[in-house]
Amino acid sequence: PRMSVDLDFNLLNSAKEKIVYAKVREIVLKYGKIFDEAMKFYGPIIVLDYGVGERKLKVEISNRQWDNRYEMKNLLGIHMQVMITPDMFAHKLCALLDRSEVTNRDIFDSWFFMQKQTPINRRIVETRMEMLFADYLQRCIDHLEEMSDRGLLNGLGELMDDDMKKFVRTKLRRETISLLRFYKEFPIFA
Repeated sequence: PRMSVDLDFNLLNSAKEKIVYAKVREIVLKYGKIFDEAMKFYGPIIVLDYGVGERKLKVEISNRQWDNRYEMKNLLGIHMQVMITPDMFAHKLCALLDRSEVTNRDIFDSWFFMQKQTPINRRIVETRMEMLFADYLQRCIDHLEEMSDRGLLNGLGELMDDDMKKFVRTKLRRETISLLRFYKEFPIFA
């Protein structure tokens, strides 16, 4: 129920990073101007500006190599490799505490995967966070318990209907903590 306004890709062949970057840049320029771009340590980022009054689109190409698994999906007749859901969930859960500060979208997305009882790739979590799965979940629980519900809509509200906004303001943090406790006690591994 949360619309993402970014495009995230994983570079499957790190030797082709510059070629992929140039091709994505060429495609992006057909739709607007480049607002910002950088070759960062973990891969290139391009921010597209569609024009006055429009959202900007961030395109990120990660060169980080994890034990990701992919499946073929068809979108409008185009076949592409898409990360499997348990791996997406693992990375989203890692992002909860992996960034310099917790983002509301990471809390929401983690809640979303857990309330759907999504299996998770434990190996990715343990490798990225360098600790046991249960220990990491406890860190997430502890961190969310210290937080306030104030400001949870920041960065989320404009993309949600009124019922979902009310849920985020009043229940998201507590329900996420409850689901983290459930996953710690009764993990659903892929």
